[in-house]
Amino acid sequence: MNSFQGEYDVRCEWGAGGLADLAPVSDVVIIIDVLSFSTAVDIAVANGAAILPYPWRDETAPQYAAGMKAELAQHVRYERFSLSPASLINIRGHRLVLPSPNGSALA
Repeated sequence: MNSFQGEYDVRCEWGAGGLADLAPVSDVVIIIDVLSFSTAVDIAVANGAAILPYPWRDETAPQYAAGMKAELAQHVRYERFSLSPASLINIRGHRLVLPSPNGSALA
């Protein structure tokens, strides 16, 4: 963590390293991901889905999804459910394991 932020009530950092620095010294951590992960989660949850974040390109994702009684999002956008927010508009009531390169790692 940048030491000059210690005196402030609100601190900002970047990525997994920043999260690791701030989480232990913060009452609340807000993650802002301006890429597709946060938008996908917002759309899915608004449509009644439960999202289970998972690491990107992790070979254990299918087993995790099966163990959680969830569907695994596809890596190919626009196929069934994927990281593409547009693919999640009609996701009503599903449990979805959603791997992503950045957002799921921080969530």
